[in-house]
Amino acid sequence: MEVDPIRPIRAAIRPLLIDSAIPEIPLGVWGTCFLATYRGQLFVVTAAHLTKWNHSGEVRILVSDRSMHRLPVSAGIGVLADTPSEQVDLIVYPATLVGLSKNEQRRARILNFDSPGLFDWRSGAYSARFLVAGYPRAGTNVDYDAGIVRAAQVLLDGRYVGPIHGNNFTHSVKMKNSLDLDEFSGFSGSPVFSIEQRIGSEPVTRFCGVAVAGSILASTMHFIDAVTLLTLLKTAVGHIQKFDLQLATKIKKAQR
Repeated sequence: MEVDPIRPIRAAIRPLLIDSAIPEIPLGVWGTCFLATYRGQLFVVTAAHLTKWNHSGEVRILVSDRSMHRLPVSAGIGVLADTPSEQVDLIVYPATLVGLSKNEQRRARILNFDSPGLFDWRSGAYSARFLVAGYPRAGTNVDYDAGIVRAAQVLLDGRYVGPIHGNNFTHSVKMKNSLDLDEFSGFSGSPVFSIEQRIGSEPVTRFCGVAVAGSILASTMHFIDAVTLLTLLKTAVGHIQKFDLQLATKIKKAQR
């Protein structure tokens, strides 16, 4: 059995739960998301088509399997495009651990997107091992009577195929369906990693992007690259800083 090199960080990958506002089925598992920090700000990252740009009040994230309270998140920030062909299937939700219990805060695992070299995956892509960790639909269900979400995280191996023709930010990975899954539904929003083997040193883990689509028949999964996500995170941080500055200015004026 191959070693799982991303085992220590897989706890940062969480099922994406959304409130349906339907009394009989109040909660659903829609896919995968993950927690990451960038420039000191915590974000929930996922594929935009899963949330349909839902307001933050409908998105429910539990930072661990033992959490009882949802992670507080703000309204989602996505990429605005002039045409559908330019639309980027990513959305990030600014979040905070404030409001969770100390135990829940300690259990939270978060990817650090300020790590040097983390996004430098392209040069070694064709020889690297690719990994996608997420929550396939077949392994998730909600016990509404007991109020329990059951979601089994799955790790899939693959090899890089290349960029999608006519799209400069979406790429394809050929997956090994070693678990004989009937579909790849549920993996959208999953982080995609590459593992580069090094002679005489430990393998290097890179963050490649976010899974947004898959075909079980073709055994392929598509992901939006890390640089595109990084651009969105920079925009989001800028929005947050601008809002904080405006709020601070209003407070100062009110105190005069």
